[in-house]
Amino acid sequence: AGRLASTMRFTKEVLAPFLVPPIYDGSRSGLRAFGEDPPACSTIDQERWAFLDTTNGAVRIWWQKSRPWEGAHAETMRTWIDTDIWPKLVNVFNGRVPESDQSQVCNGGDGRLDLYLTNRGKAIATPFRSCGPTPVYITSGVANGLIGRQTLTHELAHAFQFAYKLSGCLQDKKYRWWGEATAQWTMDHVFPDANGEHGSARHFLDTPESSLDLFNDGHEYGAYLFAQFLAKEMSPAVIT
Repeated sequence: AGRLASTMRFTKEVLAPFLVPPIYDGSRSGLRAFGEDPPACSTIDQERWAFLDTTNGAVRIWWQKSRPWEGAHAETMRTWIDTDIWPKLVNVFNGRVPESDQSQVCNGGDGRLDLYLTNRGKAIATPFRSCGPTPVYITSGVANGLIGRQTLTHELAHAFQFAYKLSGCLQDKKYRWWGEATAQWTMDHVFPDANGEHGSARHFLDTPESSLDLFNDGHEYGAYLFAQFLAKEMSPAVIT
């Protein structure tokens, strides 16, 4: 038992840097849910990181000072959020907004939803707890191009989804496919002229024999077509 406890402590020490948001000293830009035993965050590395807040006070966007072009893009992202994304998502989700992380460790300094522009990794929303309602933080790797308005919409939609209390967890298979499908649908709902969601349609249309709730890192994104059908045939309100 003593050896097992020692091994678990060592494992947690090794993994801790990968569970801390990128602005904290010692972070390795973790992309996992914190779980019930969150990592200890040290201090925010203010020498390397800068931020700006959206005008609506809901989101804080972080970027590395060594990459000033990301700061310029953060200004554009703020406009997208304030003008289009946030008000439309609030409407779709019946006035429900993402959970504040004010009471959480590693909260970026306040209760705003934190979005970190990093130099690696894909865009992903990471919950503080596996099950909702829970706040999230978003990381978006920019090595292959700055995050666009539709991808930003998709990840912010996840923050709204995690504000719900479900009979299980949003990460459970029975919910996860719908979480991705509806987040992909919001890309069309918020920016119908951009059409970035079309790229995932083939994952759904090419395998019509597949179960609707198939989750295989492809089909669940293409299943936005089902959400789109419901929204157009009835109304966007049916999504929630």
